[in-house]
Amino acid sequence: KMLYSDPTKTEDLYINYLWATADTDKNMFYVLMGNENAPDTLDARIYTYDLNTKPVRMSYAQLDVDNYTISSIHYYKKTGKLVTISPGLFMDKQATYTLVTVDPKLGLISPMWVVAVPDRYQHYYGGDVFNLDQDNGNLYYVLRLTDPPTADVIATVSMETQHVSVSSPTNLRHLHNLSFLPGVSN
Repeated sequence: KMLYSDPTKTEDLYINYLWATADTDKNMFYVLMGNENAPDTLDARIYTYDLNTKPVRMSYAQLDVDNYTISSIHYYKKTGKLVTISPGLFMDKQATYTLVTVDPKLGLISPMWVVAVPDRYQHYYGGDVFNLDQDNGNLYYVLRLTDPPTADVIATVSMETQHVSVSSPTNLRHLHNLSFLPGVSN
């Protein structure tokens, strides 16, 4: 079922789909879209769809990518905020991965705390593997090691304690998606 369509408003630049998340309590849907012509600066917009209105009301905000760039967004039900992990700026020599909040109305990206320090991990914008675990308050993110350069780890970031743990090194270069199944154990 089509939720939103306005043929008078076409978009030529922000056409790269990056991520989507929903606030099911308030019936809000958020979509992160990248600028086709900004591969180095990673210009992006966050589109907000209010599913409570008929027709669905859409608005967007240009993200402020002066200090942090992102490739995903996650709605965290406990705080009501959009969060994600940013490796900083693409052109920085070293990546400092930081948990950030994203304001969908103003486009502001604000730091919460550092997840991973420089020199240990490469710049990588494909780190999100699935949505935030709402039950346990954990965000999972793939970090690419600098040594050895073909190894990756999955970081588990606790939204409650700010504790970050990492898996044993492995190679996830050909893995495109993981599934999180609440209630299923090994």
